[in-house]
Amino acid sequence: MVPISISTGTGDFIEGYEEFCSAKKSDITDITIGTVLVIRGVNNIVYNIVDDLSGVVDIYYRTEEGQHFAEDY
Repeated sequence: MVPISISTGTGDFIEGYEEFCSAKKSDITDITIGTVLVIRGVNNIVYNIVDDLSGVVDIYYRTEEGQHFAEDY
């Protein structure tokens, strides 16, 4: 989990966490943005994949409910 803060533009901040996992790039050839990952029995949607060219990628995901909330805004 990584903490994040987003400015609302009015001096206030929205704070939360981003969840991610790391994996060898060669092991995740079938994972793309929008892929459903089941982690501890919870469906999560991949929304970002960061490849720093080291051979390991960070896969950012959120719950399906969180994904629907993000799509509405």
